Amino acid sequence: MISVVSYTPDRKDHWDALIQGSPCANLLFYRNFMEYHADRFNDASVLVYQEDRPVAVFPANLTQDGQVVSHQGLTYGGIICATPVSITDMAHIFREITRHYHESGFSKIVYKRLPDYFRTHSFQEDLYPLFLVDAQLVRRDTSFVIPLKHEVSYQNRRKRGIRKAEKAGVTVEEGVGFEPFWEQVLIPNLMERHGVKPVHSKEEIQLLHSRFPHQIKQYNALLQGEVVAGMTVFEHPGTAHAQYISANETGKNTAALDLLADFLVGRYRPEKQYFSLGISNEQNGRELNLGLAQWKEGFGAVVFAHDFYEFDTGKYTALDPLI
Repeated sequence: MISVVSYTPDRKDHWDALIQGSPCANLLFYRNFMEYHADRFNDASVLVYQEDRPVAVFPANLTQDGQVVSHQGLTYGGIICATPVSITDMAHIFREITRHYHESGFSKIVYKRLPDYFRTHSFQEDLYPLFLVDAQLVRRDTSFVIPLKHEVSYQNRRKRGIRKAEKAGVTVEEGVGFEPFWEQVLIPNLMERHGVKPVHSKEEIQLLHSRFPHQIKQYNALLQGEVVAGMTVFEHPGTAHAQYISANETGKNTAALDLLADFLVGRYRPEKQYFSLGISNEQNGRELNLGLAQWKEGFGAVVFAHDFYEFDTGKYTALDPLI
């Protein structure tokens, strides 16, 4: 028998212990990460127990119109299991989570699936339950990821960019703080090009780094001692993910990001399976930034789908035959 309970702070140890041992272990799923912006979201996360043992969690929040959404404060989500599970076990877990929300009065769930490159064991057991409950694909982003355990072949223009940066005197270092990149590169670049601010403020990224000092890193490209480009990297068990990638005009003119990307490919190849350069989509996945996509492909990046589904909670009975 399994049971579903709403997350409460007294269950934090159960939640974090499950994440730590899961094949889907991910920095973003720890409660100390999820709750840095707890004031912005009405948390509706749940834990699944088999007897007294937690076997799965589902990070979620409620929207203003009462929908259950894979947590909007996280890039990805879905059902996170403690161990690899059988198709029938996943169906049972999926059914009970969906039934829990249905009986709590919520009619729909928006489900952001965890991309496969974040899993230390490759499995897709949640896709079949999604199919059985008639989940509709409502968004698909393209994540560009460099497989580090295979021979990476750069395009010639990326090789030329690396040589250009080296000739200009660009150097790379692991940053000792986030402020130079945020203030001199990231914020001005995002405001000029898109009229937006970074998802994380300077104070928020510093707070998160204080909580996860070994998993959140800043790497900068410098010219004559000034930061001209940078990448903020979130490290997960099998994947290093570039959360922010940006260069100012000097960085662009000297191809500083080419040199920095090459440095990080070499930095992470011995210890990670993948180096993620993130999505290149806008307008809820409907538009692809071709220039950005081609830059990432120039380093040997391949595409993984990052999918968003929507389904009615009343469909949970469609999973009964598997249980």
